Amino acid sequence: LRRLFPTAAVLTGKAAQESDAKRRASGYRYLHFATHGVFNDAAPMLSSLVLAQAAPGSPEDGFLTAREIFEMDLSAEMVVLSACNTARGVRRTGDGVIGLTWALFAAGCPTQVVSQWAVDDASTATLMERFYTGLVRDRLPKGAALRRAALSLAADPKRRHPYFWAPFILVGDWR
Repeated sequence: LRRLFPTAAVLTGKAAQESDAKRRASGYRYLHFATHGVFNDAAPMLSSLVLAQAAPGSPEDGFLTAREIFEMDLSAEMVVLSACNTARGVRRTGDGVIGLTWALFAAGCPTQVVSQWAVDDASTATLMERFYTGLVRDRLPKGAALRRAALSLAADPKRRHPYFWAPFILVGDWR
């Protein structure tokens, strides 16, 4: 993805601090989190993205929760949660499905790409590279870019099973 976004801020390993994510997230058009996702059935607002272990003395815990996302002010056009089970939520009367996607909508992000189940790391990396190529280089709408990326993996005999190409869905504005 670096070649498609040469000026992007990339935070990996110990640099992927929760405090930085919270502080910097409002300044980007696209946010991409390639990490572990944790869904909490009992308390969906505690569902989270796992970031780096917090630095000593930090008030953060390294888990960016749905509750914390809900309280953010995002101007991103799209957030991609390249992690397992990020589309999951709990249906609550009057509120809809509560989880990470709901929190991102509430924080101001109109579009998310999220996963419906545990994902394969290698096929996810390929899918994401092809998705962003379609989006950025080929200027496809988000929905068309994701569809084309998924179909390209489905055409690969080694990745023909939907487990490899179908976990990610686009929620929100497909354009």
